[in-house]
Amino acid sequence: GRARERVLLTDDATAPSVSLSTLVSTPQLLSVHGTAPGAWTLSDATGQMIPLTPQAVPTGSAGSDIALLLPSLPLIPGASYTLSLRVGGGGASLSFSPGFPPSGGACDASPRIGEALISPFKA
Repeated sequence: GRARERVLLTDDATAPSVSLSTLVSTPQLLSVHGTAPGAWTLSDATGQMIPLTPQAVPTGSAGSDIALLLPSLPLIPGASYTLSLRVGGGGASLSFSPGFPPSGGACDASPRIGEALISPFKA
């Protein structure tokens, strides 16, 4: 596995003709490309399937590419999940663990009132 911007990724190809590559990996988005079109699924560490809703997967759950909007999914920070692409009798999977959101601290802006894209603000 490798850590990338607080999302841990590992690969597991079960069919030599199918592989996955991560296009974008951030705390908000996981975009993955498969080498063949198929059906995508998402499951937790117990194997429980997580529904891939249109809000969470605007690209759809069929084809060779998928984009997961992580905040739109019922994921628990630090838990393990598996994204799988099934093609015919084989497929490939990618395990990931979403990071924890920022916590603590404070942020202030100066000035407190102004117009977006016009007033200069300092944070």
